[in-house]
Amino acid sequence: AQRYEAASTIYGPHTLSAYIQLFRNLAKAIATELHLWKSSLWMQLFMKLQL
Repeated sequence: AQRYEAASTIYGPHTLSAYIQLFRNLAKAIATELHLWKSSLWMQLFMKLQL
């Protein structure tokens, strides 16, 4: 997998790693039918994406 971030992002150099971790956990939750939406972290991320 390519992990180049064009040198930097407005959120910092570890943005890609953070997204990989979040979406890996989301994929596991979907596969096992866990309910993550009650988690405040996922709700915050969801609300930011709605803007």
